[in-house]
Amino acid sequence: MPEKVSLSRLIVKVSGLLSLFTSAVVLALVIYSHLALGPGSELQKLAGADFLVSWGLMLAVVVLIFGLLELKTASGMVSKKRWSWVTSLLIGIILTLLIPLGTIFGIKLLINLFSGEVKDWFGWQPPGAKEQVARPAETPRGVDLELLLQQEKEEDREDEENF
Repeated sequence: MPEKVSLSRLIVKVSGLLSLFTSAVVLALVIYSHLALGPGSELQKLAGADFLVSWGLMLAVVVLIFGLLELKTASGMVSKKRWSWVTSLLIGIILTLLIPLGTIFGIKLLINLFSGEVKDWFGWQPPGAKEQVARPAETPRGVDLELLLQQEKEEDREDEENF
């Protein structure tokens, strides 16, 4: 596996593991706030636990799905799946929005994805390269041995027919 593909896969894999960890922390925070403050209490309303429960659960599910997608993409990169290049592109764009650390990793991932080494790994044609059209080879000047052999065979057949 080329170095840039390996680095891109590592970025996607670490990001996926961090997403799973984030999802678990948010889910644990939601459960803790709901259990510690008690349902329907005045303290729960003041702490904003109802807001945390409603939005926190949704955030945990979205981040969990994103993390699983990233891990699936990392495994697809090993087997040269083209869809993993596309999902890596989307992951890189999303990572650039996560300031400051995600931005650095997202930009590095995007730069790697558009390098020739990574595009070759996934089977994408490099930009500006045109498909090569197969052209018949020019016949060299001189004696064509195949034509001579064919003529000799025809002469032999004619000789056999005459006898």
